[in-house]
Amino acid sequence: LPTVEPEEAPPEPEDEPESAGPLWAHSALGVGLGASQKEISAAYRRLARVHHPDVAGDEERMKWINAAYRELRR
Repeated sequence: LPTVEPEEAPPEPEDEPESAGPLWAHSALGVGLGASQKEISAAYRRLARVHHPDVAGDEERMKWINAAYRELRR
């Protein structure tokens, strides 16, 4: 059998800075990749007022919002 050289792995994308957090978290809160901590906090509070279970919101959606906020506050 012929020996096949393994293909090189594609380079890692460098579109997203490591300190910016994952793209899913930005999307969940509706903020851009360059959002400041103040913008992230404001987006979280705005979404919490709508989706919190105490105001007849969706508990699963609120869990998703909380996870995204925790991820971006690191």
